[in-house]
Amino acid sequence: MLKIDRDFVREIHDDDDARALVAAAVRLGQELGLSVVAEGVEGAAQQAILPQLGCPLLQGYHVGPPLPAREFEAHGLAPPRAAPGEQAPDRSAATARAA
Repeated sequence: MLKIDRDFVREIHDDDDARALVAAAVRLGQELGLSVVAEGVEGAAQQAILPQLGCPLLQGYHVGPPLPAREFEAHGLAPPRAAPGEQAPDRSAATARAA
């Protein structure tokens, strides 16, 4: 997983250079076969622009506040867990649901 720090995401709504940098990071992550998550999404403009740049996975207060683990799990957002002796399931589906 590649996480794009909020310092890069903060100004994408009004800074062409910031938008180009985030778009390049998203393309790099995709080329490497990684899930890409934008951190620090704090406004509707960022939430609208990031999927247009190819980054549908968002994290930040605009999307939702941090949750205690039990509350996170109660919303059905926790990744599936492996039973003892089994291989851990693929977490990418759970990550997509969380966004």
